[in-house]
Amino acid sequence: MKKSLIAALVVGMFSTTAIAQQSDLLDTDKLAEKKAAMEEKMEAKKSLAMDKHKAAKDKIHSNKEKMEQKRMELAEKLDAKKEQANEKRQNLKHQVDSEKKELLAKAKDEKNDKLKGLEKKKEKISEQVQNDLDKGSDKAQEAKKDSKKKWWKFWG
Repeated sequence: MKKSLIAALVVGMFSTTAIAQQSDLLDTDKLAEKKAAMEEKMEAKKSLAMDKHKAAKDKIHSNKEKMEQKRMELAEKLDAKKEQANEKRQNLKHQVDSEKKELLAKAKDEKNDKLKGLEKKKEKISEQVQNDLDKGSDKAQEAKKDSKKKWWKFWG
């Protein structure tokens, strides 16, 4: 029995190695297939990544163009607004200048009117002094009193 046990062990060892060698051959074929499949997947992912990268680059480029166009439009709008503001400033300056001239002319007229009024007052005073001198002292004092009375005192 010992011999058969030993023989069975020896046969088992040789058969296991043969089976292992055969499975190794099958594994290398499977590994080659897996490797090819993995390489295909890697190529597909790489191609997809390249496409995404190119799309992102294109999008960035188009965004840059849009931003530049917007910047140009905004610069034009800003220039137009500055020009409008300058025109308004000039118009306001002309209005202020013309109003100043009008006010100065009006002030001159008022000053001239006041001067004319003062001259008339001086003339009246000088006439009154002359009348006082002509009338005598009693009549002059009565005339002064009458001229100094207010109009409402006459009625009351």
